Amino acid sequence: MTNNLGTILAGIREKEKISQKSIADGIISSNFMCKLEKGEKELDYVVMETLFERLGKCADKIEKGITNDDYQLIRLRDEIADCISKNDSQSAKMKLEEYTAWTDMKNNVHKQYYRKIEALIEYLDNRDARTCKTQLLEALQITHAKWDQNGSMYLCNQEIRIVLLITYMKIMLGELQEAEEKLNAYCIFLLHHYTDKEELVKIYPHAMWLLAKVYFRQDKVEEALITIQKAKECLYQNGSLMPMYALLELEGKCLELSSKQYLLQENMQCREAFDFLYNIVEEQMPIEEVGQLLLCSQQREYIILNYLIKEVREAKGMTQEQLCEGICEQESLSRIELGKRNPHRKVLYQLLKKLDINREQYYGFIVADDFALYEKIREYRRCGPRGEKEKEARLFKEIKQELDTSVTVNRQFVEMEQIYLENTLQGEEKVNALKKILHYTMPGIEGKDMLYRIPFRAEYSLMNKMAITYYRQNKWKEALLIYEKILSEYEYSRVDMKYHAVPGLTFYLNYGAFLEDNNELVKSLEISDKGLKFAISICRADIIGNILANRSCIYEKTNEESLEEKCLRYSYVFITMYRRNKIKEKVANRYLEKYHCRLG
Repeated sequence: MTNNLGTILAGIREKEKISQKSIADGIISSNFMCKLEKGEKELDYVVMETLFERLGKCADKIEKGITNDDYQLIRLRDEIADCISKNDSQSAKMKLEEYTAWTDMKNNVHKQYYRKIEALIEYLDNRDARTCKTQLLEALQITHAKWDQNGSMYLCNQEIRIVLLITYMKIMLGELQEAEEKLNAYCIFLLHHYTDKEELVKIYPHAMWLLAKVYFRQDKVEEALITIQKAKECLYQNGSLMPMYALLELEGKCLELSSKQYLLQENMQCREAFDFLYNIVEEQMPIEEVGQLLLCSQQREYIILNYLIKEVREAKGMTQEQLCEGICEQESLSRIELGKRNPHRKVLYQLLKKLDINREQYYGFIVADDFALYEKIREYRRCGPRGEKEKEARLFKEIKQELDTSVTVNRQFVEMEQIYLENTLQGEEKVNALKKILHYTMPGIEGKDMLYRIPFRAEYSLMNKMAITYYRQNKWKEALLIYEKILSEYEYSRVDMKYHAVPGLTFYLNYGAFLEDNNELVKSLEISDKGLKFAISICRADIIGNILANRSCIYEKTNEESLEEKCLRYSYVFITMYRRNKIKEKVANRYLEKYHCRLG
């Protein structure tokens, strides 16, 4: 097992019977691609991600250790998309200039991105769709010099977004027939090629939204409604937030003109739920249509290796001189820890090993060369919230058989999930078993807390399970202390919480609920706010209903009756939309008991 992203990439490509040239073309040379797949070359993470996307796969499933330079590029891309979605061209322009400071702009992926954003900023300023369309086509040709507009080439997420933006400009110019033909072709391409649902949901609903807009402008209302429903279904299944509100707005317009006006009330309730969500946390809803095409759900998990080295070294009480001895110069280590220099791979592995962090430990939940296992684990972890117990048990059995449990993190994952599924251990016995498994990758340090660095996905999951175990024993102090330590590590980290997407979903939900149960209402409301803003920032909607339901309990205790009722009512709307079946009936019954009125 190599535990190399290039090897995983090669495995997907060979399984799909796609040539290296087809995936690398316009991004890197075939020779570089060959060496990349053998682990002999490295790429910045943004470029590596585009290669996964050209294979129709989402790299979010793999927890990654990245350099500070990589992180800054990812952060700025997200901030620029947010600026454009809010029609703030000036801030987008400043951040785009900052972007060039973190990369040499030699790779075509970065050149293309820069040209795309330049075109969109200019469009926001002057609304010249024809010029923008020309500029976007020029950007697309940076990686596809002979662009086939029928979409027969392999395209990454960035390229597809440019294609959709070009089509949007066609719609603005009234070129509806051509836009319809192209969008139908693109949607078929996406469904065929983007077999990874987590990657598909980042772009397919956006394409269908545009297609529905075209139908609506051509007075094809029924076709528009069918298209909108398909887009919404993709979002429901994957718990994604964007572009749901845009779809609901368009659906409302269509329903007013159709024979299905009886569905208008449900549509209005959904839109009201979104309005309530953004108002209650004082967030601005995306207002710019081209910005809607840039926003999508994410479940990224990043650790900045520069700062991880510093964090663990200090926790162990080691000086820089002690750590770098026999590996590199002290000055080099100092620059690495400050984020001013990216460590060479060989130096990085030696430093991590000396800190008792094996190379395998910064990809989790598991380590495998077969990407299909990461996909299967993603599906397995979605079963619990949906109440799909039989499917959950079947998938775990398959995962256990396929994983190499001689690898530490794989053994950690299997043993953790066995405790959860078997559910035979209780109380302190269960907590101690979970602690033992945690120490596989986070061994104790004398004089330090159990958590002395930012946790990886599996480590967070173990600590979350400990907190839940304490909670069920009515040991509030112990449960809350775990979450406080986790929050402290996340806040100390230089990585924005949105890049700890998977842990963040359950962290804010559980921590807020436990605080409310313990009557720490002010702090619970603060965590609720952070949780809802976090969900919006990563465009994930599947926990919003649960957090709103918890929030209604806070307002009940503070005698804020109007807010209590609205939180409970709109929590039901989100829970129903995103099929959180385990809690749906509980919320409906509570509303009926409290207000003598049935929801739904």
